[in-house]
Amino acid sequence: MTWWALEHPDNTDILSQPVADPLTRMPPVGGSPRGRSALEIALSEMASGAKEEVTNNSGPWVEKYLNGIVDPPANWCAAFVSWCFSRHREGLPFRYSLGARDIRTQFKRKKWTYEVSQGILPEPGDIIVWWRGQPDGWKGHIGLVHSLSEGGVLYTVEGNKGGFPAPVRIFDYVLSRIDRLLGFGRVSM
Repeated sequence: MTWWALEHPDNTDILSQPVADPLTRMPPVGGSPRGRSALEIALSEMASGAKEEVTNNSGPWVEKYLNGIVDPPANWCAAFVSWCFSRHREGLPFRYSLGARDIRTQFKRKKWTYEVSQGILPEPGDIIVWWRGQPDGWKGHIGLVHSLSEGGVLYTVEGNKGGFPAPVRIFDYVLSRIDRLLGFGRVSM
């Protein structure tokens, strides 16, 4: 972000513009067709008020995302991502999973993973995966990329993050400083 500011010393036009709410809408360009479709579904769920209800990791939204694989209460971030991708007319391009690291592993097998260090930047509908607990453990967290700002801020749509009643919502991160990041993935079709 500092580098961007140094390269753009006259940012009065940017700062004087009214701030719209573009994070609730689809980015105009970028991403794979399947990823964009999943992101569009995620934004629709967010707009509908998707969240935990009654108790942590429970409620009708969570039950829908868990897809009959397990009963609530259960962690549902990966279930949410799987469910969003499964809504595509051609079906899910990977096996429906309740595990963030499992989805990442499936993407790796299909050669759909990448890291920013490879010179590839996240695009709308890509997955982002973090580790939880231990870097080499089984626990993880997953979300969908919404957009990347010119200044290096990454916006994501995630479920099951934060305290009860955790909603599906937008989060932001400085791309160069994302803690516990395992990497990204992009469905190539």
